[in-house]
Amino acid sequence: MSFSEPLCVRVYFHVIRHSNGIGGQSTQAVNSAFEILNEDYADHNISFVWNNQIDYIDNDSYYSSSTSSIFNVNNHSNGVDIYLFSDDVWNAGGLANGVGNSSEFYVGGRFWESPYYSLVTSHVISHEMGHVLFLWHTHHGTYNEGGNDSPCKELVNGSNCSSCGDYICDTPADPHIQFNVDNNCQWLGSGVDANGNSYKPDTRNIMSYSIPTCMGYFSEGQGIRMRNAIQTLPYLQQTRACAPDLLIRDDSQDTGIEPNPRAINWNSPDIKLLYHDNDNEIPFGQVENESLCRVAVNVKNISNQASLGNGKERLHIFWRKPILISRSIYPFFPRHTIYFGEQITQEGGLIIPYPLQHNEERVVAKVYCNLPDNTQFRSVLENSFVTPVKLKLNWGFSIMAIADEGNGGIPELANTTIPSDWAALAKKYNSIAVTNGNRVLLASDFSQLLAIEPAMNVPFSISVNQLLKDDKYKLNDFAELYVLLSNDLIANFDFQKSEVKQIDENRVYLPSANTELYFKPVTNEEGYYFVGSEVHFISDKMPELNDFDFDLSLITDGEIDETVRITAIRDADVYFKAQAEASKTKIVRA
Repeated sequence: MSFSEPLCVRVYFHVIRHSNGIGGQSTQAVNSAFEILNEDYADHNISFVWNNQIDYIDNDSYYSSSTSSIFNVNNHSNGVDIYLFSDDVWNAGGLANGVGNSSEFYVGGRFWESPYYSLVTSHVISHEMGHVLFLWHTHHGTYNEGGNDSPCKELVNGSNCSSCGDYICDTPADPHIQFNVDNNCQWLGSGVDANGNSYKPDTRNIMSYSIPTCMGYFSEGQGIRMRNAIQTLPYLQQTRACAPDLLIRDDSQDTGIEPNPRAINWNSPDIKLLYHDNDNEIPFGQVENESLCRVAVNVKNISNQASLGNGKERLHIFWRKPILISRSIYPFFPRHTIYFGEQITQEGGLIIPYPLQHNEERVVAKVYCNLPDNTQFRSVLENSFVTPVKLKLNWGFSIMAIADEGNGGIPELANTTIPSDWAALAKKYNSIAVTNGNRVLLASDFSQLLAIEPAMNVPFSISVNQLLKDDKYKLNDFAELYVLLSNDLIANFDFQKSEVKQIDENRVYLPSANTELYFKPVTNEEGYYFVGSEVHFISDKMPELNDFDFDLSLITDGEIDETVRITAIRDADVYFKAQAEASKTKIVRA
C-alpha cells in the first residue's frame, strides 16, 4: 500500500474537570498532545485534524478516577474522541475502547516513577491512538492480556509472525517488557521463547510497554496496518478528514477556530484595497478619491497537508454597496433592499491555481473593482437630521472573501443567493472573512453616527457608559457629552423617563457619562434610525489620560442587542476626534 496518499483522521478533545470548572488539563497540554500525535504518525503520512475546540466535561464524579464510562459522554461518530483526565487521577494510564472496534480512548495521570511526568503529553497518547487504528501491543499473544482474536505466542525467529503476537512481522517478539527498562532504553529482563531463543524486544516501539520516554516510533508494518484500517474499517472511514483547510482571517487574532469564539471587529487584515496600477494599499481617507481599485486577498493553508491546486479550490469576492458607517456589519439600512451582495469575481469564482504548503500563505488574487459613489447615501443621512451634521461623514463598503476548498464544506455556496448575514457566515467558517472598509476608509474627522435596528412595537433604550480607567477620570469632569438622534428616533424619545435636556431638534445633553435613554416603540419599518455622540472638551487642565472610552448600547427587554465602543481623544494637534472600535461589538439579533 502506497504511503504517498495522505490520510487524515478527525479528532475531538475532551477535558475532564471538577463540577465548578476548576482543574483538568490546560489548553497548552491539549495542544502538546495534538502535536505529539502528528509528530509520531508523520512518517506514515497519517495526520490528525482538530478544530481547536475543547469540550470541557465538568463533573466531580469523573474527575478523580479515569473510567471507560466517560466514552458515552459527548461522543462523536465522525471522529476519534480523546478524553483527557487530570494528572492527579489515582489510576494513571490510558485505555482505548477495544482494538479495531471503536473510536475513543482516554489518557490521564502521571508516570509512576521519577520524574513523574504527565502521560497526556507523552507518547502514551499515540499508543492509545494505535489501538483505535487496529494495532495490538507488541507483547500481544505472548502475554495473556485477553482479546477476542484467540492470540498465540509469537516466536523470536518470526516464523509465525503473521498469525501470532501482534500480527506484524517487523516488530520483534515481546515477552512483555512491563516498563522494566532503564534510562538508556535497555530492557533489564530476560526470557526465551518455545524454541529456547532469547527475546530481544524493541523498547522504542510505541506499542510496547516501554517507559514513555523511550517510545519513539511505529514500524513500517504497523504503519501499513494502520493505513489499511483507516481506509477499510467502517468506524474509521467516518473519521477521515483529509481536505485543505484554507484560512482568511477575521482579524489579527484569528487562528482558524470554527466557529470563531471571540468578539470580532469584522475588519479582515487579509482583505485589502490596492491602487489599480500598483501594489500599494490605498491609505486612510483616500478611497473616495479613487474610482478604480484592486481587491487583494491573502489565504493561508492551516491543514497538515498541501492544498491540491487542482482547480477545485476557488476564491469568491462579494461586495455590499456603499454604507455610510461601515462599522455596521448589517446592511446599513437593515430593512431596505438597496444593500445587497454583488459578486466581484466571475461566476463560479477564481481558480486558486497552485497548491499551498502547510502553513504557507500568499495573496491568491488581485481583482479589479470599480469603487462606488457615496453621494446618494450621504444625502440619506443628511436628510435624517434637522440639525446639520457638521462632521465629515465616514462612508465605506463591505467586502466578503470566500476561499472555497471545493469539498462542499460551505453548503451556502450551492445556493444562487448568498445569505445577507455575512457576519454569521464569517463567524461560522474560517475560510470566509469580511472587511467593513473602515481600516481603509477612516476619515480624519470621524463621524460617530451609527445605524441601529430597534425591534418594532416594543420599548427600547440606548445606554451610554464610560469605562473608567483606574476608577477615575470621569469624562464629565473635562467635557460635555451629547447624543445625536435622527428624526425617526427623536420622534419616539421618552424625555420624561430619560430625564435629560434637549439642546436642539436632534441633540440631548447627558448629565453623566453613564446615562440610559428611553424610547417609546417605533412602528415605521422604513424609518432611518441613527444614534451618535459628540464630545466637547471644556477644560484646558487635562489629566495625564488623553483618551476616554465609553460604550453605546442598544437594549431591548433588558438585554443588550449591540454595543459599540467610542474613544474620545484630545491631543495638541486635533481638538477632538472620536474613533469607534468594534472589538466590543456584540451582535445578538441577525
